[in-house]
Amino acid sequence: MDRNMFEKHANPGQPLISLYSTPQYYTNGITTTQQQQYSVEYLSQLLKDKKQLAAFPNVFHHLERLADDEISKVRVALFQFEFTKDSVQLPDAEGEITVHTEKVFVPAKEHPDVSKRKVHCN
Repeated sequence: MDRNMFEKHANPGQPLISLYSTPQYYTNGITTTQQQQYSVEYLSQLLKDKKQLAAFPNVFHHLERLADDEISKVRVALFQFEFTKDSVQLPDAEGEITVHTEKVFVPAKEHPDVSKRKVHCN
């Protein structure tokens, strides 16, 4: 590593991080406060990385947490939309209220992601 790249930031009189400043990101020496633009491809790669981390359970605790945090951040950025909430006028219920359940078997070899968790449909 080039030691000189850190010397321009080494000023004992000024901290690099302040509790009262806006978050700043350093990329190739450029400071930006803009929100990062996320893509579906980036989310896809994060999900692949998380799946590869799952091959080593209880080994990379911090990486698993960081991957989960980043996936959550990207999902919110990509899929969080402001919807207007109009009141929906539904008709009154008629007849007896029933609950229907059906057990669905999923082949574990063909769908390993589904085999360990329960899927609920409403």
